[in-house]
Amino acid sequence: MKFPKEWINEYIKNNLNTEKIIYLLKNKGFEIKKLNIDKNIKKNNIILSKIIKNKHSKNKKYSLITIKNKNKYFYIYTKKIKKNNSFIICNNKILNKKKIFKFYKIKINKIYYFILFEKNYFLNKIKNIIYNNIDIKIPFNRIDCNNILGLAREISILSNKKLNFKYKQNIIHEKKKNINILFKNKQKNNYCENIKYILIKKINLNTKNIPKTIKKRLKIIGIKKKNTLINIINYITIESGQIINCFDYDKLNNKNITIKFFKKKNKQNIKNINYIILNNKNIIYKNYNIYYKNIFPNKNTKNIILIAPLLTSKFQLKKKNTFNKKNTIEKFINNFDENIQSYFIKKISNIINNIYGGKIEKIGIKKNKIKIKKLKNIKIIYTKINTILGFYIKKIDIIKILKKIGCKILSKNNKYIHINIPKWRNDLTTNENITEEIIKIYGYNKIPTSSFLTKFKINTKKNHNKININKLKNLFINLGYKEVINFYFSNKKKENIFFDNKNKKQIKINNPISKNMSTLRTSLIPGIISNIIFNFSRQNYNIKFFEIGTCFKLKKNKIKSKKKITAIICGNKFKNHWSIKKNKIFDFFDLKGDLEYILKKQKKIKTLQLKKYKNRLFNSNLSTIININNKKIGIIGMLNKNIQNHLSIKYPIFIFEINLKKILYPKKTKIKKISKFPENIRDITLILNKKTKINKIINTCLSVNNKKIKKIDIIKIFTNEKLKKIKKKNITIRLTIQDNKKTLNEKEINKLIYKCINKLKYKFNIIFNEPEKNQQNVDTQN
Repeated sequence: MKFPKEWINEYIKNNLNTEKIIYLLKNKGFEIKKLNIDKNIKKNNIILSKIIKNKHSKNKKYSLITIKNKNKYFYIYTKKIKKNNSFIICNNKILNKKKIFKFYKIKINKIYYFILFEKNYFLNKIKNIIYNNIDIKIPFNRIDCNNILGLAREISILSNKKLNFKYKQNIIHEKKKNINILFKNKQKNNYCENIKYILIKKINLNTKNIPKTIKKRLKIIGIKKKNTLINIINYITIESGQIINCFDYDKLNNKNITIKFFKKKNKQNIKNINYIILNNKNIIYKNYNIYYKNIFPNKNTKNIILIAPLLTSKFQLKKKNTFNKKNTIEKFINNFDENIQSYFIKKISNIINNIYGGKIEKIGIKKNKIKIKKLKNIKIIYTKINTILGFYIKKIDIIKILKKIGCKILSKNNKYIHINIPKWRNDLTTNENITEEIIKIYGYNKIPTSSFLTKFKINTKKNHNKININKLKNLFINLGYKEVINFYFSNKKKENIFFDNKNKKQIKINNPISKNMSTLRTSLIPGIISNIIFNFSRQNYNIKFFEIGTCFKLKKNKIKSKKKITAIICGNKFKNHWSIKKNKIFDFFDLKGDLEYILKKQKKIKTLQLKKYKNRLFNSNLSTIININNKKIGIIGMLNKNIQNHLSIKYPIFIFEINLKKILYPKKTKIKKISKFPENIRDITLILNKKTKINKIINTCLSVNNKKIKKIDIIKIFTNEKLKKIKKKNITIRLTIQDNKKTLNEKEINKLIYKCINKLKYKFNIIFNEPEKNQQNVDTQN
C-alpha cells in the first residue's frame, strides 16, 4: 500500500516526519518496501552520481571528490567524507563552484547517500522527494489498517499523539420519505447493518475539474480513472474504508431500493458475491468501480443519490482473501463504525457540491432488522499478562494502553479487568493477542535484561578415563573401523618378525599356557596383523581395524604396563560391485586423515608434526614419528615390503600406534555463557608467497583480538599461471566476529578487519583485495 506522508498528517496533531512514521511502523510489525531513489530524483532534475575518487587534505578537514555527470568529470570540495563507495545528491549550481559545501548523510537500503547543499531549503526539498511516498505491507491480521484513517489511528497510538478526527456526527432523519429501502434477509448471512443516503439535486456533471491533491494521491496509490466522479468516490473509500455508491436518482422507478446479500455458486469455486438490486437492475459489489451505464450518472443527469452501507464483521471476514489484488478499491474497504459512515458521506457530498454545484436536499437512514452481535467482553488477569511477558508491568500502564487501542473498560479490580473490544479490532480475541498488543505499545526497549543462576552438581568420583575411552571408540566406529580384542600374550617368532631383539626386550612367562603364548606383548601391531591375515584367508579384503589394550616393558628389571591404541587399514576402499570397474586402494593419507580427525576431537592441538623415522617395521619412505607440541606420542607408516611378502599379503598395510595416556586428557567441566548477540562474518582475499604457512597468518589475525575474533576458516586456495610465474597463491579467509557484551556496529567490525590487514601487510608483504560487501549476521541465541 502506497500513501503520501501529508495524507496521514491531516489526521494527526503535530505532524510527524516520514522517518518517525517508518520507525513506528517497523517496530509494530509492518514491512516497509525499499525506496526507489533513482526514479524519484531523476524526475526532479537533480544529480545522483557515485563517488569515483575521494582525496583527503593534509589537514584532514575537507575532501576533494570526483563525480561523473553526462560523460563529464567534476571536482567538489566538501567536509571530510569517509565512505568511498557511496552516492552523492547535488544541484547543477554546485558543480562549477570552488567552495567547501555541507553535507547530510542518509542510509537507505544499506547504502550511504550524501546530500550536498548550500542552503537548507534544498536539503528539505530532497528529503520530501525521497520520503514523501511510503510503501508498506500490511499484516494479514491487521485489516483495519488498510485505509488511511486506520493507519493514522495506529500511528497516533504509537506516537502518543491525538487523532484529529471528530467521531460523533449526528445524522438528520427525514420526516417525508420518498425513498423506500427494503432488506431481503432470506439467508442467515447478514452483512449490512444500516444504509445512509444523501440526495443532491440540480447538479452539472459537464465540468471535469478535480482538486490536484486528489489526483496526486490517487496516482501514488496506482488508481487512474478518466471519470472524475469515480475518482472522488475512490478517494473517499481509500481514505475511510467506507463503501459509497452513486446513482442517477431520476432513473429509479418508484424510488425503491432493495438490498440483498447472497452466495453465487460457480463450477470451480464458491465465492461470496454481494448485490444491490435497484428495480430489478443488478449492481455487483465484487468490484466497486463497475456500474451499469443505465443507472450510473451521465453528463445529462441532474439529480444524484449517494448510498453508504454500514457493513458487519461477517462481510469483512469473508473478503479477507481478496485484499491482495492490485488496482482494486476492494482491499481498502474496512469500516464498521457508524460515526465514520456519517462523517464521510457528508464529506463526499460537500466535495461534489463544490466541484459540480447543486443542492443537498435529503439526508436519511434505514436500519436493518437483524440481530447484531454485541462487542466481545474479555476478562484480563494481570498476573497472566506478567507471566506471558516474563516481567512486571504496572496496572495503570496496562489500563492506559487498553484505552489507547479503543477498548472500553466495563469493570476493574485488583486482580482482573473486564474490557470491551472495538469493532475494528477483530484480531484481539484472546489474552495472548492482547498481551502482544500491550508489549508493542509499551516498547520492546523497556524489557529488562536479567541473568539467571543455576546450580550444577557434578560427581567428581566418576572415572573420566573410562568415559573418554568410550567416546574414542565411538569416533573410530563412526569412521568405519571395527574393534578387535586380542590376548596379552605372544611368542618369540612373532616378535622377531616385526621388531629387533635389541630394541624390544621380550618378557618371558615362567609357566606359559602354550608355546604361542610364551611372552607378554610389547606392541599391539603383531596381534592386529594376524587378524588381517585371518580375514584375507576368508576373502575379506576391505579392512579397517582398531584395538585398545595394554602393552608391557622392562625397565630396570621391573615390568611396566602402558595402554596403547593401534589402527590398521588395508585393501580396497569400497566393496566390490559391478558398477566399480577399478576399485581404489587405501593409502597413507587416508590413515593420516583419520588420525588428525580423532586427535582434534580429543584435545585442541596447536601443532601436529610428522618427522621421518627409520625402522625395520615400516617402509623407509613412508614412516614418521607423531609429535604433538614437540612431544612424541606414537608412530605411523606403511608396513615393510619384506614383512608383507613374508606374510604373503597382496595389499599394502598402513598402521599407527599411539600412547593412550598422551591423548586422553582429563577434561575439567567448565560452564561458559553463550553470548546472546549475533555473529558477524567477513571474508578477506589475499595474495601471498607459496612458501608462507597459513597457520602463521591465522595466528597473527587471532593475536589482534582473541575475545572478539572467535574463529578463522580457510574457504578457497587458488593458483593460476600468472600467479605461478610470480610464485604466489590466492587465499580467502573467513573471520567470525562476536562480542559477549553487545552487538557490534559496522565501524567496530571494520576497525578489527583493518587491524588484521595492516598486521599481515607489515609481516608478510601481502596484497589484499577489498573485503566482500555481502556480509552475514548469524543469530546464535537459542
